[in-house]
Amino acid sequence: MGEAVRRPGHPDGRGQPDRGHAGAPPPQERRLLAVDGTSHRGHPARRFQSDRPEAHAAFDPAPRAAPGRAHARGAARVRVPRRRGRRPAGRRRRAPVAGGGHRLSDPASTFSTGETLHARVEALARRRLGATGPVTDLQTLTAGANKGTWAFRAPVDDRQASFILQRQAPSGAPDPDAGPDDWVPHLDGTQEFQVMLAAEAGDVPVPHVRHILEPDDGLGEGAVTERIDGETIPARVLRQPELEGARVRMAAQCGRILAGIHRVPVDRLHFLREFDAQATLDLFQRTLDAVGLPLPPLELALRWARERMPRAPRRSLVHGDFRTGNFIVGPEGIRAVLDWEIAHVGDPMEDLGYLCMRTWRFGGPGPVGGFGAREELFAAYEKASGLTVDPQEARFWEVVGAMRWALGCVRRAHAWRHQRERKLEFAAVGRRIEEPVYDLLNVIEGRD
Repeated sequence: MGEAVRRPGHPDGRGQPDRGHAGAPPPQERRLLAVDGTSHRGHPARRFQSDRPEAHAAFDPAPRAAPGRAHARGAARVRVPRRRGRRPAGRRRRAPVAGGGHRLSDPASTFSTGETLHARVEALARRRLGATGPVTDLQTLTAGANKGTWAFRAPVDDRQASFILQRQAPSGAPDPDAGPDDWVPHLDGTQEFQVMLAAEAGDVPVPHVRHILEPDDGLGEGAVTERIDGETIPARVLRQPELEGARVRMAAQCGRILAGIHRVPVDRLHFLREFDAQATLDLFQRTLDAVGLPLPPLELALRWARERMPRAPRRSLVHGDFRTGNFIVGPEGIRAVLDWEIAHVGDPMEDLGYLCMRTWRFGGPGPVGGFGAREELFAAYEKASGLTVDPQEARFWEVVGAMRWALGCVRRAHAWRHQRERKLEFAAVGRRIEEPVYDLLNVIEGRD
């Protein structure tokens, strides 16, 4: 099955869909421009000629490259052919790396001569997972500066078990692209999986964490989880005929799952940051002040939000990125919730509003994730939690989510302008600010 090509996207590094808006210029009318107004070859930009809406409306938000249907899934990459010119004198071709062909690059996990990722994973499987034979099918699913994901199989308890290895850059390492302020409360490679264990104990569907990496594993920070089959790519979740029954159930399932997440005790998760509405809006203001650009739509949205902050918000665990693209989906519905790295303590209504953002509908008709109605989501949440949902509070967080995405675009553009190494991805993200601005103005004015 072919894989959809995704553009650089999410301001927090997790990718963003390229989708059209009702009332906005259709995708085929958008121009692909360099920052100087020319095309990538230096000529006046030509119109993008694709007339297939599915080519624009449904991109996976997460830049992950898993071709299979496992929870460490991913977006396809645009492959740029290498030049085939001669190498400079004295330069040798790199020898291939055995055992999956991947060496770890961060200081916490460099290998001694001849040692490969395969060898370390095999040692881990024997010591920590009870493997009785060699590791097979080790393959990269994602690879990035901050996080990498691999799939592998190993014989455990007289069967071939499938696992996912996720590794993160060492905690405490500064993010050179962080921008004016800490943006969202990212967890390190150990904390994220501790939250997942707490969620699983509360019957929240997550991939089972088999082992959180320790220093003597020699693999840095991260964990090994069991692999769960299913679909994660939004375009497929929202359009595949075999998932039609799942789409009918998913809004109510989301309500029940969120009720479970918000019941998870946070007293033992002492590392979680408090990030409520006041802290979020204060961060947005500091970001606007640091960037120093006139952005009237965001100033308007910020004033609108300050006037409508929830007066007595509840306090609970908040997933922070609960949306289509972070669910493993089968014919029966949602099998697991992924990507807990920005979990924090805050207002539980944040998760409900965030799920309803137009950004996460991927061209689907339903306001909840592209597949359901708000009424279904809220009713299921109220029944499972015993709490009452105020639709205006959920709407408040929907606007805040759009502001977060818009300011993320601003931060990427700011980084592109002021950093020594100018990354094209930052410029590409920065120019997309009109999308979340269009969304948040629609929500403010009561349009869906």
